[in-house]
Amino acid sequence: MHSGTLRKRQLAVFVFFILALSILVLRLLYIQVVKHNFYKKIADEQHTVSLEIAPKRGTIFDRNMRVLGVNLHSDSIFANPRVIKDKERAASAISRILGISEDFVYGRLSKNKSFVWIKRKVSPEASARLKALKIEGLDIVQESERSYPDKTLACHVIGTVDIDNNGLEGLELHYDKYLKGEPGWVVSTQDAKRKLLESYQYEYIPPRDGFNLVLTIDEVIQSIAERELAKAFQKFNAKGASIIVMDPRTGDIFALANMPNYDLNDAKNRSKESIRNRAINDFFEPGSVFKIVTASAALEEKAVDLDDKFDCENGEWHMGRRVLHSER
Repeated sequence: MHSGTLRKRQLAVFVFFILALSILVLRLLYIQVVKHNFYKKIADEQHTVSLEIAPKRGTIFDRNMRVLGVNLHSDSIFANPRVIKDKERAASAISRILGISEDFVYGRLSKNKSFVWIKRKVSPEASARLKALKIEGLDIVQESERSYPDKTLACHVIGTVDIDNNGLEGLELHYDKYLKGEPGWVVSTQDAKRKLLESYQYEYIPPRDGFNLVLTIDEVIQSIAERELAKAFQKFNAKGASIIVMDPRTGDIFALANMPNYDLNDAKNRSKESIRNRAINDFFEPGSVFKIVTASAALEEKAVDLDDKFDCENGEWHMGRRVLHSER
């Protein structure tokens, strides 16, 4: 009796494990075969990434191929908040180095995301100090930043770009579609820490860099024009001033400047008065400089000759009740 009961119990345990194993095998077959495409898609979304490769923006030169605007490499700071453990301590250290609000940094690190920007295009010194912290989840990516070697030179002509190197003003905006180029792509596999595995790159489309732009502006003439314009601007305590230097034979603009001006490398801190391109946008009466146009037209049409004399009525012209006066 005891032996028969024991055998039944052994059989029941055996059947139970056989059924459990069968269920596990069937479940595994269901996952591996029936739901293969579904789970493969999820895995690909987690580990396979398509990254855009930014093109190099074209360089702006003066007529003698001196650089006026160029792209340089710059480090940008990003974080994976899900990996950073001590967010308060990390936010305090990062904010001190980058000179931004600790509350702002902590807010970014508190997001339930795997990628957030902390600050883009920081100085090499700040980048090196952040690397030295060795904060897990904080990383650096290299981007391209627009730089203007001569700072204020021809600022109203060249114009500015935004943080993503898209033209906003001036020639940077007007020729943006030629300067910015076309982005490339890379399809690759990444590990759990979002690090790309170069040996698992499936597709690579290189970016097409932007075209360079050569201006008629002469850096030397532009510099002299701006220097003399600044002297006159300060001497007469003017609200604004403009100057244009043009080749009368070809119409090439050698220099175009306005005062007040601003630093192209720090355009976000410029004043409202310094933004306006007065030489292009403002209207003014040409006065006596236009007389040569009228005289040339009269001579060309043979309406007068060089010996004709005109009575200018001593600089006064009576029109009804009003008197118009000539320039003095």
